[in-house]
This record gives sequence, structure tokens and C-alpha cells, in this order.
Amino acid sequence: MQAAVRIDPSHAKAHLNIGWVFMHQSRPDEAIEAFRRAARARPGYADAWVNVGTVLEQTHDYQGALEAYQKAVKAAPEHATAHYNLGVVLSRLGRLTEAVEAFRQAV
Repeated sequence: MQAAVRIDPSHAKAHLNIGWVFMHQSRPDEAIEAFRRAARARPGYADAWVNVGTVLEQTHDYQGALEAYQKAVKAAPEHATAHYNLGVVLSRLGRLTEAVEAFRQAV
């Protein structure tokens, strides 16, 4: 995967896969950066923003996760996982009315 991004730095899927490797190695900062590179390589790449949000949520950065999930939803309004994760983080932030709406959008 590293070779793929050296050959083609705009290869969004390769950046995403590198992020997954870092995530599974418990290297959240590097995972977030790889997922953000994927999002920069392919504007509107909702999966990249969902992954950024997931790692930020795991590190208890709920405000950062909220912003990432909002970018995912904006990029792909039909992305059920993005809406669901947005609902989870909104509920963690005590924004229950908004969380309910995000959960509704997820189904």
C-alpha cells in the first residue's frame, strides 16, 4: 500500500487502507492522518470521513468526531453508517433531539 501511494499519491483507497492498518496497530494519530489524506485525495469520500470520526470518537474527541461525521453526511447524504455514527456522537454530547434525527436518517 505504501508503494501505491508513492506511485500515485492521489490513490484514496490506498490511503484508506493504510489508515486501517494504523488503526488496528493502535496508532490513532497516524490513522487519522491517513484517512484525511484519503479525503483530500478524493473530495467527497464519505468513508474516509467516517473513519476519521471513528478514530476521533475512540480517542474521546467527540467534537472532532462530530465534525468528521458531519462532513461524511454532507458528502453522502444516503450513507447510513455516517448518520448512525453522527447520532451516537450527538447523544454523547447531550444533543439528543439532533441525535434522534440522525438515527432517523440512518434507516
